[in-house]
Amino acid sequence: MDAAGEGNWYGHFFRGLWLDVQRAAWDPEATRTEVDALERWLRLDPGRRILDVPCGTGRHAVEFARRGHRVVGLDLTPEFVADARRAAAAVEGRCEFHVGDMRTIDRFGPADVVTCLWGSFGYLGDEGDTDFLAACARALRPGGRLALDTHVAETLLPRLAEEAVGERTVAGIRVHSVASYDPWRAVTVTRWTLTREGDTFTDTTEIRLYTAYELARMLASCGFEIEASAGGLDGRPFEVGAERLHVVARRLGS
Repeated sequence: MDAAGEGNWYGHFFRGLWLDVQRAAWDPEATRTEVDALERWLRLDPGRRILDVPCGTGRHAVEFARRGHRVVGLDLTPEFVADARRAAAAVEGRCEFHVGDMRTIDRFGPADVVTCLWGSFGYLGDEGDTDFLAACARALRPGGRLALDTHVAETLLPRLAEEAVGERTVAGIRVHSVASYDPWRAVTVTRWTLTREGDTFTDTTEIRLYTAYELARMLASCGFEIEASAGGLDGRPFEVGAERLHVVARRLGS
């Protein structure tokens, strides 16, 4: 994959109606609650340097900045970066945002924390995902922490069959999805159809679904040690059927 994501689903998926869905999917209170939990998990003192990748519209990054941290956000989608830059006007220069491949996050180091949230891990395939984790390790100071929020096989497969078809409405947009699992590639394939007032968006996502064991080995190979894990930001235990996997991993070495 090149830096622009050409020829891969994530290079063209984030456009049109999907941009509006993602912009409207969370309210400010939900973001504050999530950042509250992340600050507790990461034991953040004021004034830490945080890299948020991919940052999307900057909702977590700007909230971290409101709390006195210094934040750099990186995302492949120019429209989201433009949204984030507008939002950052409220935090007096404590945030900056850039367009780019998530595997280049190390150019913005050194940092105390890297966050990769909202299931944005698994886009790049085995080699690319490993390259991303290695870039996170290079970006972090020794002892720095990576916060990773993702689905794994243990969280998604138990409910994929019964929830294979999804239907919801966000910002007046009907969001229809059909998900399936390809066991020979360990990939979740989701076909999306979004409609609003005659406007239609159709596309497919393909996300590598690791087991928790595979993810732990990948983190270790990139110089991380898992410090904490949970099945939700509220700290519930991670187990088969959990909502998600949340991991805090510490960068080893000197």
